[in-house]
Amino acid sequence: MNNLNRKLNELRQQNPKFAKLLDELLSYKDGQGDYAVDRYNLPDPEIDTILKKIQKERKIKEKNLNVSD
Repeated sequence: MNNLNRKLNELRQQNPKFAKLLDELLSYKDGQGDYAVDRYNLPDPEIDTILKKIQKERKIKEKNLNVSD
């Protein structure tokens, strides 16, 4: 299993909402085969929530790196 799959599995276990959204995105079959067109029809994730979570995780990681130095 590669690193991306391992990380996705970790995120799925930690956050059921993320797992559900990821499953919806990966199972999307109604498209025309052109991502530039299809992306507008994909389920709309709560972008602000996702960004806040990413920023929070980055701050925690940076803090942990600074503490261990």
